[in-house]
This record gives sequence, structure tokens and C-alpha cells, in this order.
Amino acid sequence: MNHSLSSPVVKPSHSLEGSNHYLPFIDGLRAIAVLSVIIFHLQASWMPGGFLGVDLFFIISGYVVSRAASQISAASLQPFLLDFYARRMARIIPPLLACLVATFVFTVLFIPPAWLTQTIDKTGLWAYLGLSNIVLSHAQEDYFSPIAELNPFTHTWSLGIEEQFYLVFALIFFSWMALRTGIIFLITGVIAFASLGYAVYMLHHLKVDYFSSLIRGWELAFGVLLFQWQVIRSSSLKPPHALAVPARQLFIIFCAISILAAFFLISPSNSTLLGVLWIALPTLALLHLCQNFPNPFQQFFLENKVSRFIGKMSYSLYLWHWPIFVGCKWTIGLEGMKEKSIALAATIICSVISYFLIEIPTRYWLKKVRSVFCILICVLGTMFCYWISLQLINHKSEISLSKVVRNQAMWYPNAIFNSDPSNPCVAQIKTKILNGSTVWIYELGNACASVKQSSRTLFILGDSHALQYRAMLAEFTSRTGISTHLYSNGGCPFMSLLPDNVGHSESCREFTRTSYADIQKVIRKDDLLFLSSLRMLRRVDQWAPLSNLSFVHAKMHSLKTQEVIKAEILEFEKLLTPLSNKGVSVIFSAPTPTWGFVPFRCEDWFNDKNPICSDNGSISKEEFSKLRAPIMQALLNLTHSLPDAKIWDALPILCPNAECKTKYEGHPLYFDGDHLSGYANTLLEPSFERLILGPSKPQSPLDPIHVQ
Repeated sequence: MNHSLSSPVVKPSHSLEGSNHYLPFIDGLRAIAVLSVIIFHLQASWMPGGFLGVDLFFIISGYVVSRAASQISAASLQPFLLDFYARRMARIIPPLLACLVATFVFTVLFIPPAWLTQTIDKTGLWAYLGLSNIVLSHAQEDYFSPIAELNPFTHTWSLGIEEQFYLVFALIFFSWMALRTGIIFLITGVIAFASLGYAVYMLHHLKVDYFSSLIRGWELAFGVLLFQWQVIRSSSLKPPHALAVPARQLFIIFCAISILAAFFLISPSNSTLLGVLWIALPTLALLHLCQNFPNPFQQFFLENKVSRFIGKMSYSLYLWHWPIFVGCKWTIGLEGMKEKSIALAATIICSVISYFLIEIPTRYWLKKVRSVFCILICVLGTMFCYWISLQLINHKSEISLSKVVRNQAMWYPNAIFNSDPSNPCVAQIKTKILNGSTVWIYELGNACASVKQSSRTLFILGDSHALQYRAMLAEFTSRTGISTHLYSNGGCPFMSLLPDNVGHSESCREFTRTSYADIQKVIRKDDLLFLSSLRMLRRVDQWAPLSNLSFVHAKMHSLKTQEVIKAEILEFEKLLTPLSNKGVSVIFSAPTPTWGFVPFRCEDWFNDKNPICSDNGSISKEEFSKLRAPIMQALLNLTHSLPDAKIWDALPILCPNAECKTKYEGHPLYFDGDHLSGYANTLLEPSFERLILGPSKPQSPLDPIHVQ
């Protein structure tokens, strides 16, 4: 049998007359859904609940897919599955592949790797498999987090949920068509309400996973239930000519107003399951009433030419608007009306091209081939595009337009460098996992015969501001023979001395306890403990400004800060005294300058005008010394109370002149607003080495510096 997408339709006996009839108001609802999502992503304050448009899509999709599946003529499961998946793949895959490949090209060309971008490549690759929502879920970031908001592939999470739902839907729906019984309807209902119940449970007991199929499945299932209920009731899917009674017309208008109200009254800060139900229930009512009781409202608002056209293009609009908006955030910005207009224009152009040159033609031609060939073509096309994307990722350093990517050793503080060409020794790096956190261990490598292995060990404990010294620590080990053990967990400072909640989460406290206990077990006399943290207020994150200099100055010198510093110094004096009495040298890192912009996001011609780069001025050494004065005094007091404690101050090297800057002789000193670059590591190693080995150690030359 030729199970092609164009095979003649033979309605099942329980199918209703007109079930394949085009319902123009559905495209009107799709238009509302996609426009609300676009408006929210463009400027959330304009429509705070616009993100609920995705939930509106889910309800519509469950219903429309049920209508389409009911028209498949198949006597057994295999041909039904072939036809069903061929139809779905012909509809979804070609435009998605084009968007994913284009987005990968943009990502490789313009977005440098960073903590902020750590999930981008993986999200995009898994989007080819319909599993990007799982990647985002495991990243433990919600839809509104910066990592998700600046990931150009985040929007594919909803497609992943739909594709995963189809795996279950196809089997259940075929059973419902074949058995012609209400039992399968009840099974569908059980699945729908089980998913809803799970969402309620997660809401009240744990953090709701925004990207979970288990939590979202009920929305699609409710659309399926509506169609099955209509069939069981033998409701004609062909709209009658008579108008409904005025009460029904008023109820239809009420449902539409409820949906629009949700878009403006719900926001990410107060979004709950009730907010989704607020959208879902009126949508289900509109799907049923508008199809059975035509009314002037739907004809004027939902079935006009503009609404229907936007609805037909909704898939392409949804695919393209997000990567374009995110692309603007990474380049020109998306704050001003000019940038918003450019983003909207680019979205419309790309969506029109996608709809007329990809979506419509491929759907037309794929309908002409057998279902099995349609599926094969889509699978092979997906594999080919996946391979292209992998090649783009693997050759990013060669084809990127970003100076940061092309000069990674200068920017990223994890490159292995060697400041002495006559010394071939390069440290080898090992890792171990301690309670879920990584410990980096630097030891002498195979080519280090000329370097004597030291009996001392350097232990480092801190957050990302300890990780920023990885390149320096590797060089330090290769030059001194001192093994280095780096205990670090981003976002979990040790002895921050600041009145905030950073590092005070239970997971951070557990990391600190576990790491310190592990160090205590193995640290010996004459070993070293280096405690590195920012110990300053951040002025900017990788994604947004936080505070200006005047605010930082007021906060650093406030009475509350002084009280916190005093209390923490007493606490850490008690904690460190036993180690210090044991003969361990404790070293504290002094605060280094912080900045109001993000250097790695502002280095190139395509991003240097981004609003994140606006506060890119210098700061005088004198002014910064005043800012950090309370911390420096506290560290000085602490060193006086411990037998062999020191402060390592990198400020004279990072700021050799009266004005501190983010570059030195054209080379970057900072990667972002407060983390050092790889080049800064090369400058700092001799200073750190002299601090450890004492002033009698000959100074290591700063130049030439060879980066490998």
C-alpha cells in the first residue's frame, strides 16, 4: 500500500463530517499566540504575560494534530505511524533545519565562549533531536534566566516538548480510532490530569521545571481531549450557518478578553500554574464555540486576512524571532527603538523567506513522496545539518569574526603558557570530583626533569575568582615544582567579607565544608593555602550592569559592611588559626579592580556599541584604593593574628600607572567585569612566585611571554 501524505482520505466510522474542514479562526488564535510571544521577547514590560502565548500554542497544537490524525486512512498501526510522522516531519523539519544551521553560523561567527554561553552549542545540537528542553532542564536554568535569555536556541524547547508528546500521542490516538470506545478517551484524560497533577505537586513541593515534558504534557493532551470529546458527542465539526444565541456570543467575547487580560496581568514574577490555566481554559472554550457557533467577533478579529496570514506564518515567525533578538543582544543591543525596529524587520524578512521558500515548497514536495521516503529524507537532512553544525563548532577558532575567539590564549585564563623558552617543562593537569565539584591538580609533567619536585603543596580554595588563576598556577607549578590543588566552585566564595547572599546557599555551604575538610586531611607543615575571592561589589554581570561607582563606594563603606567584615574576620580567624599553628602559610588575595562593562563582549566592531559597553571608562588607582580600603584593613588585621599569613596584591601589576585600565599595551587584562584574562595571568605569575619563594628568588622575566 502506498502510504503517502497524498493518499486518499477514508474517514473512520467515528470520524465526523467536515473534520478536515479549514477553520480560519485557528490561524487567528495562532496569530495572537505568536504576536504575544514576540512582543514579550522584544520588551517584556509591554506585555508581561506574553510568554503564555507558548501555552496557547500547546493547546492549539494538541487539537489541530488530533484533527489531522483523524484523517489518516490506515488499517493497522504501522501505516498509521508512517503517515502521521511523515506529516509531522514534513511540517516541522525543513524550516527548523534552516533556522538551526543559520543560527549556528551566527553563533560561531559572533558569540565568544563564556560562562554565559556554556549551554548554547549543546542546546542547538540537541534541538536537532527534539531534546533541547532536556538540556535546558539539566542546566537548572529557567526560561527567564540570563543563560536562557542569551541562548539563541532556547526557543526550541517548546518544539522538543511537542515532538516528545507525539511519540505517546500517536499510539494512543490510533488505539482510540481503532477501538472506537470511550475507554481510550478516559486513558487520555488520565494522562492529561496526571501531568497536571504532577505540575501541581512540583509547584508546591519543588521548583517547577519550566522545560519539562511531564509538566507541560497536559496542555497538549487537553487539546486532544477536546477533539475526542467532540467526536464522542457526535458534534459536527462543520460550522453551522445559524448564529449562536447572544449569551454564547458574549461568552466567546469573555473568553477572548480573559486571554488578553492574562497577557497583561500575569508576569514572570507571579506566574503560576493558575496563570497557565487562565490561558488554557478560555482557549479550549474558543476552539469549541468558534467552530460550532460562528459569530461576528471571530469573523472580525480572528478570520480577517491579516490574522489568517500571520497565523499561517506563525511557525516561521516563532522559529526566527528568537535567534534574531538574541543575536541583537550579542551585537548591537536590543534596548533602543532603533535596535528593536531592526530586529523586527529582520524577523519579518527571515520569516517571509522561510515561509515562502522553505516551509510551503518542502511541505508540497514531501506530500508527493511515500511516507517512508519522506521520513528518510527528513532524517538524512537532519543528520547532514547536524554534521554541518558540528564542523562549525569544531572550527570556530578559525572562522569566528571575534577577536576574543581568535586570540583565546590572551583572553581565557586556562591556557598553558611558558615565560621561559629555555625551560621545556609544562605542568600536567589532573582532576578529581569531590562531592560534585571539580578539583584541579597541577603537577610536574614528563618534560620537567630539570625542575626539582618540591615537598610543598599549594592549596587554593575559592570561587570563579580562584579559577581565574588557572594559567598562572600551571606555570607556577612548572617553574617551582610545587604541586597545586585548586578547589573551586563558581558562585561559591570562601571568605567574601561582603553583606550579601552570594555563596550562602546550602549547596555552596556544602562545597565549602567538604573542600575545607578535604584540605585539612592532607595539608602539612610548610604547605600553603591560598584563599581567593572577589571581595568587592560587582559592577556588572556578563549580561547586565549592576551598580555604578558611587553606589559601590557607599556600600563598601557602609556601617553594615563594616559589621559583616568584623564578624567574618573573627569567624575565619578561628577557622584558620589551627592550620596556621600547624605551620601552614595562609595567603589572601587582595581585591583587584572591577569594571562597569564586559570587555569580551565589547572587543569587536559588531559589538562595541552595545549598551553593555557604555560604562567603559578607567578608574584611578587612588580611587580604587579608597574603594577597597575596608577590605584591605580587615585582611591586614587578619594577617597580624595568624603566625605566617600574607596578602598577595596584584594591583601594582594590573595597574602600573595612575589610571587603571582593562588593557595593557593593547592586550586584555580582564575577560569580563571582574575576572582576569589569560594575558594577566602571564604578568602575575612572577609576582606570585616571589611571594611564595621569598625575595631571594631571582625575578622571572616578564618578557618575552610565550603562550602555547
